[in-house]
Order: sequence, then structure tokens, then C-alpha cells
Amino acid sequence: MNIYFIKENSVTILSFVKEKTFAQTSDPVTTCFLQNGSFQDLAYQHSEDVFDKSLPNDQVINNIAASVGYPGPIRNTSDLYVLLTGNLSSDNLNQIENEISSILAAAGFTAGQQQNLNDCIDNVAPNQSD
Repeated sequence: MNIYFIKENSVTILSFVKEKTFAQTSDPVTTCFLQNGSFQDLAYQHSEDVFDKSLPNDQVINNIAASVGYPGPIRNTSDLYVLLTGNLSSDNLNQIENEISSILAAAGFTAGQQQNLNDCIDNVAPNQSD
């Protein structure tokens, strides 16, 4: 995050600018969102924010996370990546993938964006055992 100070007529204005770059990406799930959207597409950015804000309150994902010993709620896409690559049964993984699809739809992504994100996120999780 960059902080800019602008001084205008003896009034200091503080401006915060949030920047996302590929260099800051720490996990493949976040990369899915970065690669499938545009910073200029405000609707996509809004949908991504809604998705992110939905994760900590999602009962399905967080109940599964708790059942496999994940420490606390899934707070963001980085946490989701850790959960997806953890020791999940096929049933748990299928439930999470279905829930991600529901959250993507509810967040307002277009059908094409939903498909691309689902495909990308599905490829992040390794084959799971039962």
C-alpha cells in the first residue's frame, strides 16, 4: 500500500492507494483471481471483494476447516489455498468446490468468470484420498 500526502491550500490530504501486483501474489488461489480479471473492471473487483468478505462467514467451508484441524476461520484466498492443499477427503474437497461455486455466483461474477475461476481453483487442489 502506498501512502501519498497532498498539500493543497494549507490542507493536507491523506490518500491510500491499494495496489495488487503479480509479485505480491503468495498463493495459486489468489493468482487465479489476478489472472482471470482486470484491474480496470470495477464489477470484477467488486465481485472479488464480495467473495473475499464471504469466506470468514461461510459455514460449509469453515466447518470443514474446523473438522480437519484448521486453526480458525478461512479469512482470505491464502487461507483457502492452505485448506485446499491440506489433508482433505474427496467428499470434503467436493463440498468445498461446490461451495466455492456458490460463493462465486452469489458474489456477482459472470458465468464465464465463474467457470474460469472454478477451473483454476479446482486445479490448485491436489488429488485427494478418501
